[in-house]
Parts: sequence; structure tokens; C-alpha cells
Amino acid sequence: MTEQKSKEPTLSFNRATGYYEGTITVQVNAEIFRRLLLRAVEEDESADLTDPETWVRVIARVGKIMNWLDKPNVKFTPVTPASPEPIDKPVEQKKTQTELLREELREKVRNMPPHQWLDFRLTPIPSKDLDRKEQQRFSNRRHDEKVILERLLEEWEDGQFQISQEAEEQERIYRQSCQDAVIETVEHVAEAVNGNRFH
Repeated sequence: MTEQKSKEPTLSFNRATGYYEGTITVQVNAEIFRRLLLRAVEEDESADLTDPETWVRVIARVGKIMNWLDKPNVKFTPVTPASPEPIDKPVEQKKTQTELLREELREKVRNMPPHQWLDFRLTPIPSKDLDRKEQQRFSNRRHDEKVILERLLEEWEDGQFQISQEAEEQERIYRQSCQDAVIETVEHVAEAVNGNRFH
């Protein structure tokens, strides 16, 4: 135990976070862990062994690091934190295909009235001449575009995504015409039912 204690890390100052930090890796022999796991299940008389939740719960309980700190045959290894990148050096992260697609769609729909967005796709409907794998690739991309466009529509409705003034005006005119059509339909129905228009 004396040897293990000497390997325990001491706290050191992390300039990136402004905290004193120390990290350790705890390694437990798999067979020992399994034995303690089975013992914990046996001791729990109400445990339903056919229920996966029982095992998840017991594994979480047995796997708590605090349970292993005073046990023999447990290996503690200090982990040296990675040195932070200098603040003045910009970190370039490669964008994912989804992020690139989202940016492209944002730019495209910014000048379109929102009622047209869900029918808009950058990717055409796959040709029946393509092999099955290619057709699936086209279909997957069209699905991704639909999901992104639905999210953009929610953002626009919440005021988190701005579109051009022209697109805003086109959307206002479209919504007004829809509202007028509904009112006109209601008036025709009322007239047919009781011979009077709504005023």
C-alpha cells in the first residue's frame, strides 16, 4: 500500500482552467470486478436478473471509484494532463459533412420565403438507373437536408435565424393570402348553411 500511495498524483496548477488539478486511472482486474459484481447481485434479494436495468444499476454501484481506493490489487496511475495549446495559436477544426451542409442550406434559404423551405432540396431525387448503394446515398442526403431545413424553420419562427427583407415580405404576402382564403372558405360555408355571410 505504501508503494501505491507514493504513486498518487499531487495537484498541479492548470493555466488553461485556472484550477489545481490531478487525475488518476484506476485499474481493477476483470475477474475480481466480476466476482464483486456477482456478490452484489446475490446480496440484493429483490434483484430481477432478467431485467437489464438491474445489471446497469449494480454495475454502476460496484464501479464507483470510491469503492476501490482501499482495495488490494488495484492499480492507480497518475494521468498527466495534455499541455494546452497556446492561446495565440488558432485551432482549426475540420467541419463535418453535416455542418458544411447546414451552412450551405442556411445561405440558400436566407433569400427564400420559409413556406418553400421544406420542399427545397440541394440533392436531386436519385435516378432509377443508379445502383442501390448510390440511390441510398442520395436518399440519405435528402433526408439530412429535410432535418436541417425543419430545424432552420424552427429557428426562424423563434427569431434565431434572420432571412432577407425580400424573403420576409414574400412570406408575409403568402401567409396573408392563406388567411384570406380560409376566411373566404368559412364565409362560403356559412352562407351555404344559413344563407348569411359573416360580418
